[in-house]
Amino acid sequence: MNKNDMEIVNGVLVKYTGDDTKVVIPDTVKIIGEKAFADSLVEEVILPDSVTKIGYGAFMGCFDLKKITLSKPLTEIDHKAFQDCEHLKEIIFPETLVKIGYSAFTNCGFEKVIIPDSVVEISGDAFDYCQNLKEVSLSKSLKCIASGVFAGCSKLISITIPDSVTSIGDCAFENCTSLTSVKIPDSVTNIGENVFEGCASLKQE
Repeated sequence: MNKNDMEIVNGVLVKYTGDDTKVVIPDTVKIIGEKAFADSLVEEVILPDSVTKIGYGAFMGCFDLKKITLSKPLTEIDHKAFQDCEHLKEIIFPETLVKIGYSAFTNCGFEKVIIPDSVVEISGDAFDYCQNLKEVSLSKSLKCIASGVFAGCSKLISITIPDSVTSIGDCAFENCTSLTSVKIPDSVTNIGENVFEGCASLKQE
């Protein structure tokens, strides 16, 4: 890997222009910039523990991306950061993560997602159309299940809403056709429209 393939300005990796399939990002980088790797051919990326934010669309359209090693002090994954990374089968979130942006993981290949309790905000459509997703463990610090967050996750079987949640947004689980069980705590006082629209297999608990 040639470091000249990376444009780094004041700690921001602005653009990767190389053609390596494995990329190890240097520890001078603090932020992965907007669309820095978008539509590239990378298959594996290793982030150093200096990175605290992954910017808008940073890995959007990286269809060949199979593995990403996230940094331990990471606090934010911005909107559409990994949208359409269809071959990304697994991701391990650090326990420093606070915010996941909208459509951050739309149409990714995950089968299982564990969201640590450090996460207080997951924006709308964050995991929509992850059509291999079967299992989700939600942060116990969430107050809201955002609109469309798991819409179209057709293999998702069950979900337990944490006691911290007070509202569930519109279409949050729309067209989760394999969903058979949802546990909603008494803390939830506001449920939006069409939350379970198209969930033909659902048996609410």
